[in-house]
Amino acid sequence: MRMGLPRIEARHYISIYQHPLLSDDQILLTFAKLISTFCKNAPKELSRYIKPQYALARRIVTKVMADMAIDDIYDVYATFDELSLHQQIERLMDDVVDHKEHNKGMGIML
Repeated sequence: MRMGLPRIEARHYISIYQHPLLSDDQILLTFAKLISTFCKNAPKELSRYIKPQYALARRIVTKVMADMAIDDIYDVYATFDELSLHQQIERLMDDVVDHKEHNKGMGIML
């Protein structure tokens, strides 16, 4: 039984299939090369966002994604009474935001 990862094993066969007499399927070979290149470059691309100056952005994205997941779960599994309460809270929050924007435009600080 083979214990290696299929993508890592496939990388070793790309050089064999590059030979024109051994390869029937050039599209498959091209696709394999693209995936291999992507897998090599993925850690470098992901490391760009680990820098300290992006910490706030990472926190915000994490909170937004968690909120979206919770909202989706709530929409699927909540009862009708819970949903009506949730809608009332959302309307109240929208009213609070609108009130703050209105007061900001008037020059009133809260």
